[in-house]
Amino acid sequence: MLFLCLIGGGLYFYFTVNSRTPIWYYNRALDHYQAGRLDKAWKDLHKTLAMDPDYANAYYTLGLIAERWEEMEEAKRYFDKALELDPDDLYTLYNRGRLHYNDEEYAEAKMLFDQALAIEPADGDTHYLNALIHESLGEIEAAMESYRQAVNADPGNMNAWLFLGKLYDKAQQYEMAVEAYRRIIAIDPNNLEGNYELSISLAKTGDWDGTIEFCRKTLEIDPNYAKAYNQLGLAFYCKNEPQNAIAEYQKAIELDPGYATAYNNLGYAFEKLEKFGEAIDTFRKYLTLSKNPKETEEIRQHIELLEKKRLDVKK
Repeated sequence: MLFLCLIGGGLYFYFTVNSRTPIWYYNRALDHYQAGRLDKAWKDLHKTLAMDPDYANAYYTLGLIAERWEEMEEAKRYFDKALELDPDDLYTLYNRGRLHYNDEEYAEAKMLFDQALAIEPADGDTHYLNALIHESLGEIEAAMESYRQAVNADPGNMNAWLFLGKLYDKAQQYEMAVEAYRRIIAIDPNNLEGNYELSISLAKTGDWDGTIEFCRKTLEIDPNYAKAYNQLGLAFYCKNEPQNAIAEYQKAIELDPGYATAYNNLGYAFEKLEKFGEAIDTFRKYLTLSKNPKETEEIRQHIELLEKKRLDVKK
């Protein structure tokens, strides 16, 4: 911009540089974005691109804003443009891959995640999403390894620990599952799912006292968690305390009257006390709720046996 200036009776000309460069607008857009002023950030990003159409970070940030506005197709378009200009940007690779994952486009997502991990092998978020892809494709060993990489990169990633624990559980590696859930509780002692899943895995190792401990901890966090009462009942049943088991199963049913598994377990607890009438009634209730044909047929046959036992007792 040209300015005139009068100095000592003489007229001088000088130039000043316009400080509003593309990076100036981009930095102001970032300030607006971080403050939640998305409309203003959007405008400044477009001003950035008007001055420099190849400013990759501006397209990336527009993609983030479009996603927050739930304009998903527009978000993809901006991320794709950012990658076209800067194919090795870790954050754009991650976020575009994440949108592929959300659309169940696993091959496309994995390609971008692998590219991101080649740039930054210790990126925990990318390992975590890669694990989700492997799990979705049924690649359990690969999923486990990716979850392990995720928690190695970020030991505080509770979701990665949770899903890793569940995979260990499916693989019948119960001690490993216990360790994964204990990691969650070490981070957040009041994590509901961590405490509950720990109680499940401890039961599978035969640690009934541990199961009771973490069922009770789960119920301290959420007194209305019906599954924890059912699991608590199972622990008492396996400790040969059927009366205590009955009390816990009944609490589960009170909270969730359609809880078929709790009715099934309650039936066996009544049977253990030789309360055959109550057992039969409870199993019949289970039959009205169960959607498992195989188990339903087994319980029908079991009811017939109980009917005979009840008749024998009457004799």
